[in-house]
Amino acid sequence: MNDRPAFEPIRVPAWSWVNLLSLDAVAIGSFWQAVFTFEFCGRAPAAYEAAVIALSIWMVYTADRLFDSLRLDLGRPHTLRHRMHYEYRNALITVWVGCLVIDVILIASCASESQLRWGYVAVAAVLAYSAGVHLVGAVRSWIPKELQAGVVFAFGVGLPAWAETSLRVDLIASTLMAGVLFTVNCLLIACWDRDLDLSQRFDSWATRSPSVTRWLPVALIMQMAVVVVLSCIHLLPTRLAGCLVVSDGLLLMLALRGRGYRPVNRVPSEKTAPVCRLGLCADAALVAPPAVWAVLTVMIR
Repeated sequence: MNDRPAFEPIRVPAWSWVNLLSLDAVAIGSFWQAVFTFEFCGRAPAAYEAAVIALSIWMVYTADRLFDSLRLDLGRPHTLRHRMHYEYRNALITVWVGCLVIDVILIASCASESQLRWGYVAVAAVLAYSAGVHLVGAVRSWIPKELQAGVVFAFGVGLPAWAETSLRVDLIASTLMAGVLFTVNCLLIACWDRDLDLSQRFDSWATRSPSVTRWLPVALIMQMAVVVVLSCIHLLPTRLAGCLVVSDGLLLMLALRGRGYRPVNRVPSEKTAPVCRLGLCADAALVAPPAVWAVLTVMIR
């Protein structure tokens, strides 16, 4: 007997699927991988490197949302992405396993020994993040999941650079600055989803510290200043620093515009909130600068 609840159909705009299927995160990772690989390796990412990062990011984000959907209380307001991952979890798990098989084959057949060593570090970091967020509640009280996600994401997109170069100070600085950028992106979205997370008892930095929205613009301005200084003293590659500053500036505008925003249910009887347009704009703020940089780089070459 099928005990799954019956859902009222929702008309989902086409643009929403970019977020619902985690394709926005894949785009961010792919373009920033290109920036890191060009700057520190002097080349474009190999086809298998691009495929591995795209598949890996999709699997991590999808697994994270599937874990959250297991705790979803359908009687309380919730996000559309969590509802979709709950409703289509069997199909998503099947696709996830297929992606894992392809990812493992690509890594085993194409990755160098150095890439494999650093890849083990990345896998360990992802597992530690997943355990801290979904299994061990005590860890969450020390390290907010947005900070964990931002740092792990930055290390992952820079993996070819870490594998191909020595432990350079500029690479460490670039990874840290990118980690701050990705953390702020996650935190902004968490602020806009705060009421829905509270209704579901999901942990986030925004649910712990409601005042975080007030100091985010200041944090973005400070990071822009730090990036400029590090670039001037040659601790950040100039073009990578440019991408960071532009993304910071775009997120700053969204942070100021989105102050006080709360997702609103479309009708009183509907528990599922629509996709937040500001969240998609925040992801676009991270995609646009490296995408423009990549196009210009290809045209110049």
